[in-house]
Amino acid sequence: MPSNTGRRPFLAAVGGIALAGAGIAATSERANAAQADEKVTLLEGTEYETTGYVQTADADGPTVLVVGGLHGNEVAGYEAAANVSDMELERGRLVTVPRANATAIESGTRIGADGTDLNRQFPTDEEPSTELARALWGVVEEYEPDVVIDLHESQELYEGDVEDGVGQAIFHSRDVRAEEEAQEAAETLNEDYVDDSTYDFTVAPFSLPPSETPNMFVHKAARDTDATAFLAETVSDGPELSTRIHWHARVVRSLVWEELLTPGEGDPEDPDDGGDAPEEENEIPVARIETDPENAEETVFSKGETVNLDASASEDPDGEIVTYEWDVNGTNEFEEGDETAEVTLSFCGELPVALRVTDDEGATATEELVLSTV
Repeated sequence: MPSNTGRRPFLAAVGGIALAGAGIAATSERANAAQADEKVTLLEGTEYETTGYVQTADADGPTVLVVGGLHGNEVAGYEAAANVSDMELERGRLVTVPRANATAIESGTRIGADGTDLNRQFPTDEEPSTELARALWGVVEEYEPDVVIDLHESQELYEGDVEDGVGQAIFHSRDVRAEEEAQEAAETLNEDYVDDSTYDFTVAPFSLPPSETPNMFVHKAARDTDATAFLAETVSDGPELSTRIHWHARVVRSLVWEELLTPGEGDPEDPDDGGDAPEEENEIPVARIETDPENAEETVFSKGETVNLDASASEDPDGEIVTYEWDVNGTNEFEEGDETAEVTLSFCGELPVALRVTDDEGATATEELVLSTV
C-alpha cells in the first residue's frame, strides 16, 4: 500500500469539505521518539461533539482509519475502537474516531438525536446527508486513509443473507488484497481467540446494488476514495461484552499488522537489515465482573438492595492488571478503585454499571452489566 507521503491521488472530490468547515479542530496532544499524537474534535460545542485520535509513527507508512459508535447500541465496536486508539506503531499513521455518534451512545440507541441512522447518510459520489456525517467524512478527506475499518454489532449471526443478521463476519471491499487480509484475520480469530465454533468469523465482500444496504460509510470510503475498506461485526448477545471487545480489537490488529505494526522495508528495526526484531505486541486484558448475589443481571431487585461487584476474575494474558476503575452510577465516568465495589440500588429502573481494567502496558478493557430495580 502507498505511504502517507506521495500517496495515490485522493478521489473524494465530490462534496469536498475543508477540515474547519466540517466542524473539526485538531490539537497536538504529545510527542515522543516513537510517534506523535494529536486529538481531533468533531462538531465542538454541540451535542454531537466527539473526539478522534491521531497516532503518527516516525517511519513513513500507510494511514489507517478506525471508526466505532456509528450506532450507539453497538457497545463492543466503540469500546474496541477506543482500546486500539493508542497502540504503538512501527510506521504509518492511525486515526481513530471511537464514538462517532455521541448522542446515540449516550442514549444507548441505534439512532442519535437528529433522528437518523448515521450509517445511512453516506451516498457515493455525493456529499453526506447530515452535519454529523459530513464532519465524519471530513476526517476521511483530511487524513486520506489507505485502509478504513468500521466496527459494529448485530443481533444475529451472518449466514449468507444480510437481512437475517451479520454478526461474526468481516466484510471487505471488492479487491483481492482486501479479501486475503479479511480471510487471514478471520482464520487468526477462529484459531486463537474463538472458543466456541458457533461464533467463528466468516468473510464476505460488500454487497452490490440492488441488494446492498444503501449509503453506508465503508461503501463510500471504498468507492469514493479507493481505500481498502472493512466492516467487522460481532454478535451483540451471547458472548460477554469483554470477549466481543477483544475480538474486535484482534480484528483491527490483524488487518493493520503489515501496514502499521511491522517495520517497513529499509526501516532500522527490520530484522533483514540487521536490526533488532520488533517487540512482541501486548495482549489486551480481559475485564470480568462477578456479582453477589450471582446472576445479578438476570435478577429484578427491590429498591434499597445492595449488589457486590468483584473484578478478581479479570486477567491479562501476558502481564498483570494494574488498575481497576468502576462506574457504578451509570454516568460513563470511571473512578479508580479496588478489585471489588458495591452498588446500592436507590431508585427504580435500570442502572448500567461498568468496570475498566488497565494492564502493565497501558492497554484497557471494559465490561458492563445492567441491574434492574422495581
